[in-house]
Amino acid sequence: MERFAFYDIQSSFFEDHFSIPTPHPFTPNYNVSPGSRTSILSFDSGDSPYRSLVAKWSQEQLFFSIEVARQELLNGSKRLCLIPANGFFVWKAGFEEALPFLVRSITSPLLFFGGILDQDTLSFSIVETKAELLLFPITPSMPLLVSPGNLPSQTTPAELLEYWTRPSSSSIDLGVVRVPDLVKDPSLNTPELVQPIPKVREEEEG
Repeated sequence: MERFAFYDIQSSFFEDHFSIPTPHPFTPNYNVSPGSRTSILSFDSGDSPYRSLVAKWSQEQLFFSIEVARQELLNGSKRLCLIPANGFFVWKAGFEEALPFLVRSITSPLLFFGGILDQDTLSFSIVETKAELLLFPITPSMPLLVSPGNLPSQTTPAELLEYWTRPSSSSIDLGVVRVPDLVKDPSLNTPELVQPIPKVREEEEG
């Protein structure tokens, strides 16, 4: 994954699932790339564990493995966070040019990536894990996906990360669609980037 899209905030979603106000102001971004700023949810154990803030996707450390993320949390140098998105982009190699696909949930308007927040720089890295079977023909890795229905608050960040990595707690039904090559240009930010390309029938290809 090199980019993701966060363009539809679903006005009541944050109040319903996190008991916090909807991030405001919100600017849709159809092509979030490293260095971009976006709304995230920072985690801190307590009665009101989540708070919304705007942070930058770190260009120096795009991803952390689960093992490294766990160590960062145990060291106390970083915070756990959630990065909301409507979907993320993956590229399938093996052609003259890599083909872009958009991965999104087929049951929920939003996905949430597990992440690590550096409070000093207000930058985040996404926790990366092995790709699900559906995505494995396209990419070997993917963001750690967290279901909003599995967000216990009375725990430490390191324990919560362990909980998120259990298969039963992060099971999310995903769908994959081919999207325009325009998404390869990180300077573009338009709704066309997330529009599925219809499949071409075999007889038309011939």
